[in-house]
Amino acid sequence: MMMVGQASRIRATLVIAQLFLANVLIAASFHPIAGITSSTSATDLFPVANLIEESGSGYASAVPHDQLAGAGRWVTDACAILPCDYLESFAPPVIVVDLGVDQPLDEISLWGYDASNTNGAREVQLRFATDTDGTSSFGTAINYNPTLHLLNDDTVRQSFRFRKTVHARYIQLTITDNFFGTGPGGDRVGLGEIAFAVPSSPVSKLVASAPTAFQLVGGDVTNSTLSDLLSGHNIWSTVIDPATGDVLVSLPTDASLARIDVDAVTPILTPFGARVGAVFHGLAYDHVTESLWVLDSNTDTLELYDFDTGSYTVVATAFQRPNEVVYDAKRDWLIVTDSGLDVVLVYDLAGNVLHELGNATTVGAWGIVVDPVNGDILYSSHDRGEIRRWVPGRSTSSLEYASLEGPRGLGYDRWGRLYCVQGGNGEIKTIEPAPSSVYSTALGGRDIALYADCDLDGDFLPDAWEATHGGLAMSFTSDPDADGLVAGFEAATGGSASDGSDSGLVSMDTDGIEMTIDHLSLLKSDLQYTLMLSNDLVYWTPASTLGSTEAFDSIYERRIYRFNIDQEGFANGERVFAKIDVESIER
Repeated sequence: MMMVGQASRIRATLVIAQLFLANVLIAASFHPIAGITSSTSATDLFPVANLIEESGSGYASAVPHDQLAGAGRWVTDACAILPCDYLESFAPPVIVVDLGVDQPLDEISLWGYDASNTNGAREVQLRFATDTDGTSSFGTAINYNPTLHLLNDDTVRQSFRFRKTVHARYIQLTITDNFFGTGPGGDRVGLGEIAFAVPSSPVSKLVASAPTAFQLVGGDVTNSTLSDLLSGHNIWSTVIDPATGDVLVSLPTDASLARIDVDAVTPILTPFGARVGAVFHGLAYDHVTESLWVLDSNTDTLELYDFDTGSYTVVATAFQRPNEVVYDAKRDWLIVTDSGLDVVLVYDLAGNVLHELGNATTVGAWGIVVDPVNGDILYSSHDRGEIRRWVPGRSTSSLEYASLEGPRGLGYDRWGRLYCVQGGNGEIKTIEPAPSSVYSTALGGRDIALYADCDLDGDFLPDAWEATHGGLAMSFTSDPDADGLVAGFEAATGGSASDGSDSGLVSMDTDGIEMTIDHLSLLKSDLQYTLMLSNDLVYWTPASTLGSTEAFDSIYERRIYRFNIDQEGFANGERVFAKIDVESIER
């Protein structure tokens, strides 16, 4: 029987009673692999090229992507005198995978060698290198070096999710342990397949504005047809009100703002904030304070709109053609692009200029977005066909993307994918990760807003759950009921952030000595999950034979842990306890 340890106030322990959101398994897309080498190639029994037969040859192209019968394998030569442990006789084998160009990576998929013996890789250490670094500088530009623990399984795809997305061309795998010691063999080291899934972006909705249309598309990247919801309105900017799910838009030729319920059977545009002579362009919204900032290209001002009185308060002046404004909630900044002055400006909430960039790269400055990872500012130059990166305080920017068709509105989703509206060819394009996706939209497209139905404010907490347990102002790491579990953990376990009632069981299964724990958590890139085992509820050790696969649906992450009791050092039939520790990773 497996039981569950108690939650800690220092390190939260997640316990899941039921999977409360259905997971739909969708076939993964995998990055093409340009080449592979091994340090043992001169003596390998099966060549390392067998590890990259790829989808449809080495492993099934359909979920769950099982390794195919008869697929090639890689394995080293054997040590001389049997029985022996290869890794006690030789240096750990090193494999280097070449993706051809820098690619975004948030997982690695591995398949085992041969479950009938103990030659399969058990522990693998990873290092990464960019195209610029080359294969002589692993771990230099990318200081992230995870260690993976595999199951001795030659069929199942074992997918190991990284704690963050890395951009690398080369991946180094050093195999530091095989399954020697639990049976005959271990005289070689082998693997089945290696693959890297393209990071997914399950955005539920994209909304885009164009001169005479307001359009919506579902998050399915295979659907490139946008349905017109509203037409005949000159909509410029779009922002989302996460409290209602409505989209707020600016109508420069109508001299007003408007609210649109995009989920209505017949979407209705409800004007508000009308002002004679106004030419409203960019909008920015803070849902916590219900502050709406508006750019007026008639008076060349940035103004704060009051929902209660309908009045406007001037925040900043002296623009010549202000296009877009965004609100950076982390720093309380308002960031404005002006295509008349050809500048990018950063203001505090009082209207004081904090930073300014104006040079040849800001000609036609239009779209603006804050990088969610490091706070850099990305802006589009409509005239130059570029997206550029600017670190506020510096006098120069760096080229991020070129050869775009009139790039305007920019937006990140919470999975870190960058979107761009190209007004010149009427497309919304996902810039990365490759391969990019393209949605068609009206020519002259201007702005874009992105959200998922169940997390409109992008804080990793389901809005319906927030509304019940304290409201949208709640943060993932807050602990309103002071029970030692932060709101993100409460939401993941179906607990409460207001009355201390939390769920308390792990979904699990057993097949002889192999245990499986099924755990659904909220997606959050800076959390580390560790499965801990004990036979007395006093001393806990991390599972070392752990293998995991993951599937995703909306903002949730499903983790399936499989481990062998005897390989963890427990006696057959011995009572074993398990818990999942969750720690925040400092950046």
